[in-house]
Amino acid sequence: MIADPALPELEHLTTPEGAAEALAAFGYRPPVDVTVLAHRRGRRAVVRMTHADGDVFCKLMQPEVAHPLAQHHRALRKSGLPVPRVIGYTDGGALFIATSEGTPGPDAVMAAEPEVILDAIDALREQFAEAGLTGPARASVATRIDWFLEQLMVALPQHRAELEDLSLTLGPVQHAPTSRLQGIHGDLHIGQLFFEDGRVSGVIDVDTAGLGEPENDAANFIGHAIASALINDEAGYSDAAQALGLLADAADRRWIHSSRARALTAVHLIGHAHRAVMIENAERALKLIRMAQRAARGRG
Repeated sequence: MIADPALPELEHLTTPEGAAEALAAFGYRPPVDVTVLAHRRGRRAVVRMTHADGDVFCKLMQPEVAHPLAQHHRALRKSGLPVPRVIGYTDGGALFIATSEGTPGPDAVMAAEPEVILDAIDALREQFAEAGLTGPARASVATRIDWFLEQLMVALPQHRAELEDLSLTLGPVQHAPTSRLQGIHGDLHIGQLFFEDGRVSGVIDVDTAGLGEPENDAANFIGHAIASALINDEAGYSDAAQALGLLADAADRRWIHSSRARALTAVHLIGHAHRAVMIENAERALKLIRMAQRAARGRG
């Protein structure tokens, strides 16, 4: 049981009794086991509710956000995107979502060639572009590059000079004119995707979707794949690390063809470096900084 004043449904719905009561309203049978998958205090939480017939995912948010987000999910699904079905929502800020069909992206990467995965993702990106989105996508991490670099300078003072050089290179990215805008996911990475029969059969966490730079989705995907490869390598999962590294390389060759795309890739890598220093993993952070330097120079 977790309390968060900004998320009024959280405390109740993280108990088996509360979850069972909520799911009963949609026809699901108890008992219900509850697993909190994520919680950003004051902003959002994700809970997996395992009932007699499977899983339901519950997103907890501020009450005024639930209805618009449910409508957003439904509109994307109606457009043909493989977004999981919205089961329902409450006025208290709980959104209930069905599971996605198919093989989770990190598992699919282990079983398929990178080009097969990227072909499927290209088709999905085209669907986002044609989905009729009108609102803005989540703001790019490029808008926070100065802050990320300042934090890295504090955490890694011995590397201040090279971080200042990166600041000179990447700082203008946040103020530069954007490329064309189109419908994008807004936080595209392999962990958001499910695959079946050579296509993306499910895409989750579409709260971030809207009009944005297609290069930002590409850079986000590559940065996440590189960071995930490092994490897997540290954990001793060398096969997964290699598969993710090959995927990142293939995506870079396919999608990164402009100076802005290269700069955005570097920015995303710096964002992952910041996450690494937040958990006191300076070694990983330095690897990501080196990769960001190469990306900014046009060498992945």
